[in-house]
Amino acid sequence: MENKLKIWGRRYLILYGNVTIIITFVISQLVYLLSVLPSPSEEMLMRINKLLFEFIWNAKPDKVKRSTMKLPKEKGGVSVPDIVLKD
Repeated sequence: MENKLKIWGRRYLILYGNVTIIITFVISQLVYLLSVLPSPSEEMLMRINKLLFEFIWNAKPDKVKRSTMKLPKEKGGVSVPDIVLKD
């Protein structure tokens, strides 16, 4: 996953492009792996979440709160998937 994000990170995409890459390629691979493997630890999920947001912002500090980014577009977010769901 890190290698794929590095490859895509070389392309200078806008925010919505980066989110689309995450939804299309990264999340689909995670769903496939998690359907076969046991559930990852919370530490691993936090690491994946960190990688995703580093990719979105090109390893720069977040410009928008992560909680806002995860909101649907109708509510001012960009629909970034929530990897670490707390029940």
